[in-house]
Amino acid sequence: SQSFIEERRHIVKRLPIMMGRLRGVAVVTGAGRGIGASCARILSQHGASVIVNDLSETEAAAVVSEIQAAGGEALAVAGSVTDSDFPEHLMQTAANHWDDKELRYVVNNAGFLWDSIAHTMTDDQWDAILACHITAPFRLCRAAATFM
Repeated sequence: SQSFIEERRHIVKRLPIMMGRLRGVAVVTGAGRGIGASCARILSQHGASVIVNDLSETEAAAVVSEIQAAGGEALAVAGSVTDSDFPEHLMQTAANHWDDKELRYVVNNAGFLWDSIAHTMTDDQWDAILACHITAPFRLCRAAATFM
């Protein structure tokens, strides 16, 4: 409603003041396109240096190019968050790439679903979904915690 917007207009007016307030490194998984890419761009616009992770090296690199063209700092790190050793590698890269900045933000955005309803989904499909949506975020947070 109009009153809702009017009541919050002061927040919108403050946004330019708030720009650039993020410091440190942000890791965004599933950032090659869609919501993840948007998160990476916005974090960069607000001052964070961004690790752009995606399965596709090409898509991750394209987002990094956009961020760099806009004056931001970003690095593409392709790989699957479901690989058991990858979260450690990803966070180690984030912690080491910019020596003067610390890892501060993790956006667990990677995910997928099969175009399948529950009663037709196989156990292997379900296990893959759990690995990506439950196990991987746990491993990523655990790996990040040692650097935060």
